[in-house]
Amino acid sequence: MIAWNFQGIDQWEIPDVDTTGQVLFIFNNMLLYIKIMISHVAEKFFIYFVGTTTSLAYCGTLSPIWTVGLIVYLFVMAIIDGEDENVYIQKKEKFFLALTIFASWALVLTALYITFTPVGKLSIDGVQGRYFAPLVLPLLLLFQTNKIKCDFSKEQLNSIAVLSSFFVLSVSVIKIFAEYCV
Repeated sequence: MIAWNFQGIDQWEIPDVDTTGQVLFIFNNMLLYIKIMISHVAEKFFIYFVGTTTSLAYCGTLSPIWTVGLIVYLFVMAIIDGEDENVYIQKKEKFFLALTIFASWALVLTALYITFTPVGKLSIDGVQGRYFAPLVLPLLLLFQTNKIKCDFSKEQLNSIAVLSSFFVLSVSVIKIFAEYCV
């Protein structure tokens, strides 16, 4: 029989991390904390998209041009994929969706600031792009519109999506193969 020993959320000790002290720091220095969050996002914004699109985990990442290409591709597909049976969200709903995405992003940063960052540090430790992957699809919904019409049929759009996905996956496999087998 296996005996499990759980000691709460802190499974390992991180030097100078004190969740109570960090929460008190945030409440006592709210404007400074907002500045820390804004500067962190401004500095790491592109890295979040790398982590959600072209990161190959422990095998590295694809070139930054792939990240830019995939981001542009996703936004273009979100804009042109306007089928007649799609339900489009209104401006008010888009506002609340954007607010939800923003709040989710802020809460992820706050959770990591409290649990992985030493008290009062002017940056946020432990943030990875994969934490924001669930926010990509709702973000793309903000750009969906019925004002732009394209002449692609459903089958053509699906073919483009499948072929481009196959292309990116092939490049990823080739990179991993070249990295470890050649």
